[in-house]
Amino acid sequence: MPTSTRVLLGAAATLSLSACALILGDDFEISGGQGGGASSTGGGQTSDGGGGNSSTTTGGGGPMGGMGGEGGASCGMGTADCNGMPGDGCEAILDTDALNCGVCGHDCLGGGCEMGRCRAVQVAAGDTNSSPRSIAVNAVDIFWTNESTGNVSRVPIQGGNPVVIGFSQPFAYGLTVDTNTLYWSRRGTGSDGAIARVALGGGAPVDLVTGLANPEDMANDDTHIYWGGFSTGIRRRAKTGGPIEVIAELSARPSRIALHDNFIFFTQYQSGALMRVGKDNTGILELYNDAGGSLGVAADASGAYWVNFLSGEVRAHTVGDTDLLLATAVSPRDIVVDQTFAYYTASGDNAVMRVLKDGSAPAEVFAGGQNAPRGITQDAVAVYWVNIDGTVWKRAKDP
Repeated sequence: MPTSTRVLLGAAATLSLSACALILGDDFEISGGQGGGASSTGGGQTSDGGGGNSSTTTGGGGPMGGMGGEGGASCGMGTADCNGMPGDGCEAILDTDALNCGVCGHDCLGGGCEMGRCRAVQVAAGDTNSSPRSIAVNAVDIFWTNESTGNVSRVPIQGGNPVVIGFSQPFAYGLTVDTNTLYWSRRGTGSDGAIARVALGGGAPVDLVTGLANPEDMANDDTHIYWGGFSTGIRRRAKTGGPIEVIAELSARPSRIALHDNFIFFTQYQSGALMRVGKDNTGILELYNDAGGSLGVAADASGAYWVNFLSGEVRAHTVGDTDLLLATAVSPRDIVVDQTFAYYTASGDNAVMRVLKDGSAPAEVFAGGQNAPRGITQDAVAVYWVNIDGTVWKRAKDP
């Protein structure tokens, strides 16, 4: 049974990913996305699994309901004068206009618009012999690692042909990016693991730290890069160089790490724990413990959010020391959060899901019809993920 240092308050309702609709009460209906794999041939492909577009509300709407029309004194429901030119009248059909999806100015970023909701779009074709791990994004490009090929790749954020920037890196794994530099971990085959970096402006990759035992997940802040691994616990090093600092020595390896403020939050797959430690190597605290399987973790000012691959649970530990069960899924792997939602990859459901961070409504399909999605990341306007076939996808967030 799960144990916690806090009181478990309760669990939100969860959503089945059956193709059949699931009726949740008398006034809320959600249809799940279809299963099945996504094609890996060429960019610009649109998801066929609903992409969250099947959600509708019949009882007055809500934070997770479908988008309505933008009516006005001279425009009918579902249309709008988005360009401000009286000569073409109410030119925007908000249910289908990919540049004005649901409301004026909401761009689907290359995806289609159906029922006023943006759909997912493929931005990069897959690798052969693919085993993608981590994904990161900046204002220009999407980056990801492939553990099988050892490649570290990039593609323009709007889509295009991937470019390999790190060839045959032995077991390329974790990935993190800042304004000027991309960093990644190479697990290696023993004690020959390393942290590598490459300037985003160009140049060859170089090793920043070598002689590591299986470094895995990575993160960065303004001054340091952080990593965890099989037998190294959690370490950090200043971006400008200098000695490696020990943040935490652990009996079980950290699976994923996330930074917020002065803390590092991390999961442990073997124990199922969610842990926290200060960046100054103080105050290691177990926040939650399960029977095993904890993977992706994210953190912000409201708390920490993580997924358990074995139990399927999506959980939150709030700053008020409350543990919440937000949703369940089949084999969730990774998670990110914004101000309103937690987005997570449900590899066994072939979907990217989202749920309100307070658990006050059921989870819903954000992008269905995927192929065992793995790593996930985001920026202010979209969510990005990589599937097991190596295809890279994105979907614009709702306004």
